[in-house]
Amino acid sequence: GVLGSALRSRFEAELPVPEEGDSGDAAAKGGSAGDGGEEARFLANTAYCYRLCEGFVAETLQALLAKAKGGKATVDAASAGGALLQAYQEAGQEWQQVVLVLRSSAAGADGVALNRPLAARGNRQLAELLLRQTGAAEALVGPLLAAFGDDLCAYLGGPSEHESGGLLVHGDGSLEGAVEVSPGTRIFTGGERAAIEAVAAGRASPLAFRWFLGRHTGLTTDEGAWRAVACARPVALKQCLGLPKPLWHEVMELCGGECATLSRLEILKRDDLPSEDD
Repeated sequence: GVLGSALRSRFEAELPVPEEGDSGDAAAKGGSAGDGGEEARFLANTAYCYRLCEGFVAETLQALLAKAKGGKATVDAASAGGALLQAYQEAGQEWQQVVLVLRSSAAGADGVALNRPLAARGNRQLAELLLRQTGAAEALVGPLLAAFGDDLCAYLGGPSEHESGGLLVHGDGSLEGAVEVSPGTRIFTGGERAAIEAVAAGRASPLAFRWFLGRHTGLTTDEGAWRAVACARPVALKQCLGLPKPLWHEVMELCGGECATLSRLEILKRDDLPSEDD
């Protein structure tokens, strides 16, 4: 697309061009810029690519702001600036989300964001929405609020299907109505009535259950916006409340390699999280 072409042009402009006769140095680095060796070497440098993209985004957005008059600007949607602005706005809603995939198909993956806690907790309106899919919301709202109280931990699962009801995620396969997300994961959904009864009877902690409102649908890794990683049960089931390190960074560090490097680069931009150098 136009955005990729613009970024590609910037990358190629920054590639060093070896002087004529400088074949020895080029060979030592894996080839010259012309034969792709130098290009591959730079593309393999995660920190360099990160800084290149960051600079491209900042400069392009600044150029758009410079054209604005009275707080408004006309942007050609087909231009690199227009494409970047649209991508930037869309990415803002999904920034550093960790999604638990519930099902996948040729159309993409559906799941819930694990790290978007809702401020509301013991709220009757929220409880009714979370229980709508059970078909017995009216009968279960009171027991839910009484059993969970302020420890009812709810999350914004995604931008879609808010009116379809909630989703309960937990690790207790013994609850009636619980269904394993995928064989062997020991991560379950459903069993709302049994979960409420278990908490009310003191057999389970309310913090062992995560309630989600909304879904992500049609997620794909095709354009690089999302990356698929193996599911870790402790990560999927832990509450994202007051964590010493945001969940996205924890997952990226567990993945290692390029993912861990991107996490470190993002942490360096924040003053509220300790870096490895501290």
